[in-house]
Amino acid sequence: MAIAIALLSSLNRGLWCRLTRQAGYDAHELARLYGVTERHLRRKSEDLVAQPLHIWLREQRLIAATHYLLETESVKLAAYQARYHRVATFIEHFQQYHEITPASYLEWQRRQRLVCGWE
Repeated sequence: MAIAIALLSSLNRGLWCRLTRQAGYDAHELARLYGVTERHLRRKSEDLVAQPLHIWLREQRLIAATHYLLETESVKLAAYQARYHRVATFIEHFQQYHEITPASYLEWQRRQRLVCGWE
């Protein structure tokens, strides 16, 4: 456990992001990957990412989901790739984070590409 704690202390933000994705944005799985308790990981996350772990995980998941949405142009596929069990939950979280629905965001992106001549 001492090695895991040292690893947690020395992590850079990029590695933290990659391991977060690898854990499927799940605190329990992330703690398991590090070999520490979830409680310890939650405490350490304040130092590592300057916000509570659950907020960090949700934000990272939504950043990934936004990328998947633009890549696939499908709300369902983006939700699935970001490991949401329900599309409705993805839509709700996306709208809370971006203040726009995923479908409206896609439409806005399409219009931007047309206006700017990217298509």
